Amino acid sequence: MTIKLNRMRKTALIGVVCLILTLILMYFVSHVRPVSQQVSSTSSPRIQTFEQMKTASGAGVYVEDQPAGAMEVVVGFAVMPQGGFLAIHEDAGGVPGRVIGVSSVLAQGGEHVSVKVSPALVDGAIYYAMVYADPKDDPIKALADGTVRPLTDAEGNVVLMSFAAVNGAQPETEPVQP
Repeated sequence: MTIKLNRMRKTALIGVVCLILTLILMYFVSHVRPVSQQVSSTSSPRIQTFEQMKTASGAGVYVEDQPAGAMEVVVGFAVMPQGGFLAIHEDAGGVPGRVIGVSSVLAQGGEHVSVKVSPALVDGAIYYAMVYADPKDDPIKALADGTVRPLTDAEGNVVLMSFAAVNGAQPETEPVQP
């Protein structure tokens, strides 16, 4: 009788362990998408934002997270129907603050536009890439004296995209298909 009881306990224990493992497996299967269906947390919303900017204003800027310590920001794509330039701003409490880098004037935007910045990007810090109208003057001078304003859409929303400085970030260098 004791042997039969021990076998029943073993069988019950094995059954409980199998049930727990099955439940754990079911949880992971239902909560984890295959890699082919996973969406990058930075690319999809950024692409959607870029497309919305272009639709609303005819202008847009697409920039991915940048490597911490970098002395230049690579803007993936910029659209400026009337020409303009890009400025990289530090974060000032959730809004663009001090300008730390300015591109040259671009006829209608460009792809993989490099903007030198100073100081270097700080790990974990947030920055903003903003699109400005062609100032018909030196962009740095125009920013300093306030004769140029950022491009906006019909509702007054500024054409910009935020990004973070992240250790190990590698912005896209292949052709962009906006």
